[in-house]
Amino acid sequence: MGTKIVSIFITTYGFIGLEYIAMELDDPFGDDRNDFDDSGMAQLVYEDICYAIYKLDGSEWATRLRNKVLSRPMSPSNGAKKTGANSSPTKAKAGLDRKASRYSDKSKQSLKSAKSKQ
Repeated sequence: MGTKIVSIFITTYGFIGLEYIAMELDDPFGDDRNDFDDSGMAQLVYEDICYAIYKLDGSEWATRLRNKVLSRPMSPSNGAKKTGANSSPTKAKAGLDRKASRYSDKSKQSLKSAKSKQ
């Protein structure tokens, strides 16, 4: 009799826990602390695209892309703001230059280590 009560309690406790988890994860694109950082992910993708253009076409085209994106009007419905280091084209170019120099330093180091292993 005691094992039945314990098993019923554990099962009920598990289902109630699942219900609370489902309620927490119900709207993953809101403003709660456990929601996805969709604007942060979009910013990361944007930075990667800018960096790829910088590597392939140079700083002029990367700067043009940044200026074009920064000059777009922001939609008031999504609450987006133009703030941070990406609001200035000069700061944006400096950020791309820093990222490119880090990349070239790492690639030089990996080439040296590969040559030394041979």
